[in-house]
Parts: sequence; C-alpha cells; structure tokens
Amino acid sequence: MGKQTFTIRCIAYLTLYLLLVVPAAAQEATPAPWPPNPDDIFTSQISVEVIPDEPINTTIEQNDQCGFSTQLGETWHYYADPETGRIRFCEATSGKMTDPLPIDINYWDGYGSTRGPSTSPDGTWLIFWGIEKSERGVNFYVLYSYNVHDGEFNRLGTVRHEFFREDVQISNWLDNTHGSVRQGGGPEIAGSALFSFDVESAERLQFIFSGWFDYDDKARRYTYLETREFLEWKTGSIIEDDVTCVLSVFDLRGAREYELGHDCLPMQVTDVLINEYTIHAGDTYFYLPSDPNDGDDILKIAAINVSNDQISDIFYGDAQLLSVSPNGDYLVLILEHSSLAIYDIERQTIIYVNEYFEEKAYPSLPYTFDWIDDRTLLMFLSGKMIPISLGNGREVIKVSSPSSIRLVAITDDEQVTAQAIYGAELPYPKSLSPDKQWILAGNDVYELATGMKIALFTEHANPYYISVDWIDNHRLKAVIGSQDRYGLKPVSYRLSIE
Repeated sequence: MGKQTFTIRCIAYLTLYLLLVVPAAAQEATPAPWPPNPDDIFTSQISVEVIPDEPINTTIEQNDQCGFSTQLGETWHYYADPETGRIRFCEATSGKMTDPLPIDINYWDGYGSTRGPSTSPDGTWLIFWGIEKSERGVNFYVLYSYNVHDGEFNRLGTVRHEFFREDVQISNWLDNTHGSVRQGGGPEIAGSALFSFDVESAERLQFIFSGWFDYDDKARRYTYLETREFLEWKTGSIIEDDVTCVLSVFDLRGAREYELGHDCLPMQVTDVLINEYTIHAGDTYFYLPSDPNDGDDILKIAAINVSNDQISDIFYGDAQLLSVSPNGDYLVLILEHSSLAIYDIERQTIIYVNEYFEEKAYPSLPYTFDWIDDRTLLMFLSGKMIPISLGNGREVIKVSSPSSIRLVAITDDEQVTAQAIYGAELPYPKSLSPDKQWILAGNDVYELATGMKIALFTEHANPYYISVDWIDNHRLKAVIGSQDRYGLKPVSYRLSIE
C-alpha cells in the first residue's frame, strides 16, 4: 500500500511539473520575433518607416598620391627612398615631395605609430621627431620643424628618454607657430610631462609642468590643479603639511601658477564627491577656497580670470556651486543645503529659486544640468523616495517630490521663466531636439512648452535592445537589436513625431 501511494504521488508531481513548469520554461526560452514587426513595437502616436541598409562598398580603397591609404586622413606622410633610404615628406593630395632630410637627422616614426609629421593649422610648418642613440639605445628624442615653402629646418630641442616615460607625442598646436608636446607612457602615478615649442626658435623646447593636466581645445589651454587630496592620491600617503591649492596654466600667454588659497574644497553632486575642484566658463575659473585664517563661518565662491590674472570673490554664504552658464554670467547653487537657485553675478542677485527642493533631502536628491545656451538651462530633478534621518537618527521618514524636467530661461530683462514637466516616474532626460522644443527622456518624447508626452514604443519592444537619437527637429532614428540571439544585424527605423 505504501509503495502504491508513493507511485501515485510521483505521477501527480510529474503531471504538475509537465503542466506548469515545462510550459513556463518553454515560454521563457522562446526568443523575440525577428525581424521585429513595427506595428507591434511602435505606438500609433508616431509614423514609422524602415531605413534601408546602406550598400556595401566593394571597391578597393584608393591610395593617395603618396601611396598611402586615403583612410589615414593625414596631410603629409614620410617616404623612405627605396634606393638611398633617405627620408622625405610627401603631401597626400598633390604628391609633392620635399628634399631629403639632412643626413644628421635620424628620423623617428614613433615605433610605427605615426605615418608622418604634424602640420600647423595654416599648413606652413611640419614638426617631427628624431632620435639620438648610443649603444645602449635611445638617449634623447629630438624635435625638428620644417617650413614647406622655403625648406628651412630648425632643431627645436630635446627630451630625455626616461625608462618610465618612453613615449613622446606631438600634442596640440596653440596657433600656427606654437604648440606643445607631451611625454608619457609610464605608470599612471607618474603622469605626463608637458613641453612647449616655437617652430621658428631653435633649441627653445621648454618644460612646462608634469602631472595630470587637462586640455581645453576651445581655449587652447592646459590646466592642472594641485590640492592636498590630489597629492595624497598621487603619492599614496597621508600629507600632514599644509598644501596650498595651486592652479597651473599654460596657453599662448605662457606658463603661470595661481595660489588659490590654503586649500580648495571639492564640488558636490548628490552625496558623492566628484573629481572637480574648479568649474570654468571661458577664461574664468570658479572654485571654493578654504582658509583657516578666515574662520569656519566664512564661506564663499571665488573666481580667477586667467587672461588678466584677476582674482575676485563672487558669492558669500553657505552654498554649493553646481554649474556655470557658458558665458560665466550665472551660477547654479544650492543655498544653505535647501534651495536650488540661480545667481546673477553682475547684479549680485538670486534670480531663481526652486520651490520643490526639499530642505532635509540635500545632498541626496539627484539632479543634472545642461545649459542649452547662455541664458537657458535644462534641469532634471528626480522624485524618488529617499530616507532621511531625523534628530539622533532613531526616527526615519521618507521625503519625495514629483520628478521634474524644467526648461529655465532668463529673459532680456533678467526675469526667469520655467516650463516644467512633472511625473512620478519621469525618466532621465537624454537629449533635446535641435530646435530645443522637444526632449527625449527614456524612450518617450516630451514637448517642453506643453508637457505633452509622445510614447514611442509599446511593451512588445521590451525584449529588444533599443537606441534612439534625433535626426532633426521632428524625426528620430531608432535602432532595434536582438538581446537573445547574437549575430543578427540591427534594424533601423525613422520615427516622425509630427
């Protein structure tokens, strides 16, 4: 009897497994249809058309006049004469050859990483590397300039080969005759060394500074900020001595250093410290100075204009600097850990305060900023629930507010208008349409003027990989890929919202 009961139970369990588990597993294993049906994955709010695949180019890539592939995209190449071995430079579009390099120049092609010299913006000068060697190997890298019009050569100077910095690169041109080279290639803690050159000045290659510098292509400027925290990370040890906050700058004005105070305080985004100690707009760099001689109760935001060396105090008070307008006229601040505000520097006036910023939520509420132009700011505030401790921490409440995407505009008469879109689960904004009238947030589109939402996809699109971006003011490109089958070519669609 016991054996019969056991058999009946086994049959029952097996039947239940076949009825419930196996169909569910089979359903989970069923891949999403491919190619996807546009009628299933796109909503009826938009019009959709398939973007046909571009034809595959089966033609052989043509070479330029120097014999190199046109894909290299370089103006000049080096050319080794097959008979003499002498190096010349060849211009890609015309095939023009220079005279051979002087016999005493030992041309160096960067371990084969480069095909030729760097060309000045006006096309007049070439700069390139040579090397000086001994039996033990490379001793020095030698920088040369060459004038393509009159054939003038200049030896600009040398950089010593270092065992921990064995790579040199022509970095950036600051104008038609001045530029920079950098030496790196070693361990990260060693950073890179920066040198400046003048193509018309022999033996004037000058060391600027060494570290982890940034380059602003628009301003054609290098900056390097050194703080106590930065040195501790750099050396891997605790720094007990006082370290002055120093901003090093190199541009066409030359190299210079600015002592910004006893220390620089880091900027904050939510409750995470970011790796930024300055925010700049044009020639003006904003920072938070810290000086024990001022006392703990004096807090301020300062700025330095590196074009005229002027340092000034911009704002006094308990504030966090979050963002600066492109022209440097307006600051986005958190005031006294409670209010999100816009500050007019020239008028020294708060011109906008966000009334939905919860006092006790700072600095945990996530927010992002994107300046559309000098007077228009796109702000995103998340409304997710955040635990906030009260009193001695024994009591906890939850603070929340609606998610908000806001387009804040400063009018000509310094008034502020704010168009806002609210939603409990408003997704993170991705990008604005070129005319700045629509915003792509998540996989939906919102009209900023009205808050109208246009859903792009149905729930049937969830099993697919989706990428969306703007084509023009009213059209987007959606790329749909398979998440469960590899090797399938994605399909592209053109979506029209009007």
